[in-house]
Amino acid sequence: MAKKKQQYYRLTRILKTNAQYYILIGERSNGKSYAVKEECVKSSYKDKERKFILLRRWQVDVKGGLTEQYFSDTPVEIITDGEYNCLTVYRGCVYFSNCDDDNKITRGRVAGYVRYLTGEQHYKSGAYKDVANIIYEEFISNDNYLPNEVNKLMSFVSTVARKESIRVFLIGNSISRICPYFSEWELNKIPKMAQGQIDVYEHDTGFFDDETGEKITVKIAVEFCESSNTLSKMFFGVSSKMTTTGAWQSEAQHHLSEKIYNYNVIYSVVVQYQAFKFLCQFLKHKKSGAYLWYIQPKSTEIQKGTRIVSDRLIEDNFATIGFVPLSTAESNLFKYMQTGKIAFSDNLSGSEFKQAYRMLKGVSI
Repeated sequence: MAKKKQQYYRLTRILKTNAQYYILIGERSNGKSYAVKEECVKSSYKDKERKFILLRRWQVDVKGGLTEQYFSDTPVEIITDGEYNCLTVYRGCVYFSNCDDDNKITRGRVAGYVRYLTGEQHYKSGAYKDVANIIYEEFISNDNYLPNEVNKLMSFVSTVARKESIRVFLIGNSISRICPYFSEWELNKIPKMAQGQIDVYEHDTGFFDDETGEKITVKIAVEFCESSNTLSKMFFGVSSKMTTTGAWQSEAQHHLSEKIYNYNVIYSVVVQYQAFKFLCQFLKHKKSGAYLWYIQPKSTEIQKGTRIVSDRLIEDNFATIGFVPLSTAESNLFKYMQTGKIAFSDNLSGSEFKQAYRMLKGVSI
């Protein structure tokens, strides 16, 4: 059987949407970052007034050596027709540079800048009139996001784009469907997107064009990038599906050892986080008397009188923001969850529930 030809991602299709925000999601190492870097470096070289900003979440991620390594695969020599052969970083600036055989660096003109989102407040007084592109790398996390992260990014973008419209590229691996950007920007089709699919969303800014009087909207283009067909021999098991095919990442989870009818349902709670809902049932095994939580996705509407744990205010006496127990008995039941006595209907739901739990409680299970 002939092997599938290895292919890497290109920006051709998504740039045709003429959006302001471009969200690229997919497997690791399929060329998403390479394509964006190539586009932004090429744009910066052709026009000095179209520099880029590489944005990361944490300050530790933008140290000079890490940033230079990030740009090391960019075809600088081809882009600049031999004028430069690498990109180097010095005091927050990315330079077109030349490196000789003795590793001596000669810096040329500035290609872009490096910034970190936790320092967003420090950048408000800065002038970025020469910036046309922002690259926010690894915007999807399976760990923790910054408090009010989406607002921080929007504030940073508004600092850079005081008047002119710029392009913002958000690059993420398919590690978690639970992401504040998806919920805040109402990107509700993402969890069910197929590889190769592009969806475009438009949001009304509430402002009007001074010349035309028309409403000003922001366009967000989302692409679930196709697999590169990389046939690595180093990945196996559940994680390999995400690493080599782009499937949403899930870790192996505990499942019920027997059929559900061998358990009695003692208590039920619905956990709601962003657009995700989980039915959580506290079970007792009919023979052994062992207790545990069983968690599965909930697709039906939440009925009145249901006990709800949520990430938002719900005007219902049975709803709380977070795992705040309504009684001593419920507090004891929640302790079973905290100690990890949980079984899940499937691996993906388990991975997503654990992330939701971590965000609601600030602890892992």
